[in-house]
Amino acid sequence: MKPIFILTLCALALSACKESCEEIAYKDVQTAVLKRLKSPSTAVFPPVSQIAITGVTQDCQPSVDGYVDAQNGFGGVVRLDYNAKTVLMPDGPRRVFFTRFEQR
Repeated sequence: MKPIFILTLCALALSACKESCEEIAYKDVQTAVLKRLKSPSTAVFPPVSQIAITGVTQDCQPSVDGYVDAQNGFGGVVRLDYNAKTVLMPDGPRRVFFTRFEQR
C-alpha cells in the first residue's frame, strides 16, 4: 500500500510542475512583444489571469489578446494592446504572428 501511495504522490507532484498550454503560449507571446518595444527592460505584463487566451486546440496554438505597459522612445509610459496568434512550426519552434499591435 505504501509504495502505491508514494508513486501516486510523485506523479501528482510532477504533473503540477508542467506548464499549461496557455502559460507556454503567453510566455512565447511576451518574448515576441519584447522584441518590438523601444525599451523592453521597462515592460510590465499583466498576469495570465488578466488577458484573453482563446482558440486553445489539441496542438496548443491559441490566440492571445493582451496588453503591456512600457516606456516609449521619449521615456513616457504607454500601454500597448496586441492580439497574437501562436503557431507551432513543423520543425518544432513556436512562431508568433501579430494581428494587432497598437498604442492606446
